[in-house]
Amino acid sequence: MKERNPKGVQVTLGVQVALSILGYSAGTIDGYYGPNTTNAVKEFQKNNNLKIDGIAGSETISKIIELLDKKSS
Repeated sequence: MKERNPKGVQVTLGVQVALSILGYSAGTIDGYYGPNTTNAVKEFQKNNNLKIDGIAGSETISKIIELLDKKSS
């Protein structure tokens, strides 16, 4: 049985929480990068004129951070 990468789980949890704060539903916040998280990332990417691939890569993460910073100020 393959074990989940704890660092990957933490990153996924962070993405799920951030998307939730920004109004995107990634389903259950559980650290699992499944279809709900992928769809939430795609919706976020579409709404922010990013490449729509469902992957929370560097550009997507940077935009999430930018919007969270704006939201908190």
